Amino acid sequence: MNMMRIKEKCENIYNDFKDKGMSQYPFNADILNAIMHIYAETEIDYEEVIWLWVKFLKSGVLDVEAAITMARMRIDRENR
Repeated sequence: MNMMRIKEKCENIYNDFKDKGMSQYPFNADILNAIMHIYAETEIDYEEVIWLWVKFLKSGVLDVEAAITMARMRIDRENR
């Protein structure tokens, strides 16, 4: 999936959370841009981007190290 589609998906997730009253944090374009930069520069993929974004929306935590670990585990599984 390309970056524009992933970013659009994240924006839709935010809107869904907002409509359901689930997001404790306001939309933050800087955080989303940071996540997209991490996506472009590391081995994380769509799954980890969505995980990072949802975790941020729910808790305000941006756990990049955990996302990279998840990506490496996923890559290892795919290469077996």
